[in-house]
Formats: sequence, C-alpha cells, structure tokens
Amino acid sequence: MKQEDTRIIRSERIKLPKGTDFSEHCSVVAEVYNCMNSIQRPLYYDPQSSMLDSTPLMQVLKTQDDFSQWKDTIGNWMIDRTLQKNRFDWSTFFSSLKVFFKDPQKFLGRPQPPGYTKREIDGRVQKVIYFDKNTLRVGPSEVRMHVENRYICAQLKKNEIMLPQTFDNYIVKRRQSIGKEVMCAYLKPIGTKRYEFIINYVVEETKPVFCQSYRVAAIDLGEVKLITMVDNIGSKPVTISGGPVKSIIYWFNKRFAKIQESYAKQGFTNPKSGPALERLLMKREARMRNLLHTVAKKVVQWCVDRNIDTIVIGLNPNWKQGGMTARANVRQNHQYFPFRQLIDYIKDKAELKGIHAFTVEEDHTSKCSFLDN
Repeated sequence: MKQEDTRIIRSERIKLPKGTDFSEHCSVVAEVYNCMNSIQRPLYYDPQSSMLDSTPLMQVLKTQDDFSQWKDTIGNWMIDRTLQKNRFDWSTFFSSLKVFFKDPQKFLGRPQPPGYTKREIDGRVQKVIYFDKNTLRVGPSEVRMHVENRYICAQLKKNEIMLPQTFDNYIVKRRQSIGKEVMCAYLKPIGTKRYEFIINYVVEETKPVFCQSYRVAAIDLGEVKLITMVDNIGSKPVTISGGPVKSIIYWFNKRFAKIQESYAKQGFTNPKSGPALERLLMKREARMRNLLHTVAKKVVQWCVDRNIDTIVIGLNPNWKQGGMTARANVRQNHQYFPFRQLIDYIKDKAELKGIHAFTVEEDHTSKCSFLDN
C-alpha cells in the first residue's frame, strides 16, 4: 500500500486542578460577546439598516461604559479574538441562509441568527476562551514576565505552556503534545471552578493512501445492537451491543432526576444547575467519549485486518425527529444515543488507516444483503 506524509491536527484535553478560577475572564468574554450581539441583532432585523463590519463594531464597543473594565480583565487581544468569533458566527449564519433558500430540504427549519450566551456556571454566564499560537508561550523557551512593576526572566520546561499576562501567567502542564507544534488552545468552563484546557497540535505521520479494491464493509447503527457490520468478502458478520450506551443513559437520567429532586427540597432557585449536576455531566461526557472511542477503534481495526478499503455507514438524517420519539422509554433509548459522534470517530480513525468512510441513506444498510443486489 502506498504511503504519504501528512500533517494531522489532534487534540489533548487537560483538566486543570480543582479550584482554578478563571470565572471572571470567562464571564467578561461572554459579556463582550453578548454586547456585540445586542448591537448586531437589531440591525439585522431592521430592513433599512446594514450590519457593522469589524472596525465600526469595535468603535461602538469602545463607547460602552464597561469597556475599560473589559480591557483590564482580558486585554485588547482577547476582545479582538471575541470580535473575530462573533464575525465568524454571523458569516456562517449568512452562508447557511443562502443554502437554505436554495435547498430548504437540507434543514429542519430556517437557520437562526447567533444568539446570546446563556449558560450559567456558579451563577455567572461564562463562555469558552480561545487562544491562538501567538498568544501562548510554549516551552522549552525563555520568557519575560512583568511581575511587581519589573520584568523577570523565567525558563519554561518542555511540558509547560504559559497563558498571557492577563491570566496571571498561568502555566498548564501537557503530556501528549510535548514537542509538537501547537496551533491553538481553548479554555472551557465545565463546572464551578473546574476548567478544561484543550490543545490542538500538529502531528506529522505517514498515512496510507486510499486505493480502491472494492472490499467494502457496511455498518448499520441501532439501539439494541449499536454496530451491525458485514462485508462483501464472506467474513462472519460482527455485532457490538448497545447495552453499555443504554447503561450510561439510564444511569445519568436516574442520577439527574435524584439530584434535581434534592435541589428542589433545598430550595435552589435554579434546580437545573449546581455543583453535583456539573460533576454528573462531566462524568457522563467522559464515559461516553471513552466508550465511543473504543467502539470506533475496534471497528476500524476489524476492517484493517481484512484489508477493507471502504466503510459505508447507514444514516437517517432525521431519525431523532420522527414520531417514534414521543414515548418516554423510546426517548431515553433513542434521543440520547450519540450516533453522529460515533460516526465522526469512525471516519477520523478510518482516515488514519487509509480507509474511505462515508454515510448513505439507512435503507442501503438496514434489512438488506448482498444477495438482494
């Protein structure tokens, strides 16, 4: 099989130590983003007005009473990054709107303009913070820091990344991305004084080149059997049970209801948020992500062992919007199954092995066989 050198972007997730507090920064970023939308949304709904570009929008922001406080907390560079994010969201909205007018069947409804950030953590609205590679100082390197009205030099180790000065030169220790080129990073609030630092880095690998030989595997997704897989070379079909996914869903729903009931008895103003629920959500996400990665890895390895070059995955785009989701038990089983996430994992891992994976209508992989032509 032919090989080619390629640059692959991978991610490393680092949970910062409990008690790390960036709530002020995340809250200010959310406030700046919402302020931009409060300026842009009325202009969008007014047919006689036009949207503001980046420069006029920044000039309007500077007239806000809280701008000096924003600048002191997160710095001008972070306000610029938030402005770029807001402009990107609006440009994506207008692009999707053009596609909607050409072919409305591709959408479940008319695309909506960017809304306000509303997610509250510890009683404050917080938003993910984006860092590009120019704002991060990556070790091993020597850095100059401004501390107590003077500059000092410090040596960063190879496993350390230093955040900008507005974040008190906080140092994050990494593992997987040591020695790799860092593209960008995200600071994601996941709970009360709980944050996740996500690093996107580049890996140079030798990847097999896709050469079609008509050895095809078909995958049908379901609830009882999460994966049902057959091929056209006579191998024994493979099934992977959906029981573990159901178990996680049932466990989460049961715990979620108990915690909400406990919050209601304690008189919480918002029983849908709190430290216990935040921990439960983090645990659910970690368990589901680990399970789906394991399933995707086994599927791709099964195809590699049999020299499969193409994976066809059955997909019904609207399978969670049908009438069958009205029943409570079906809603628990079906509505929360992360089928899309599993498909993305299979595609990513298959690409690294030189296997072409794509989706087709579900009727091509469900209740049919190669004997039916």
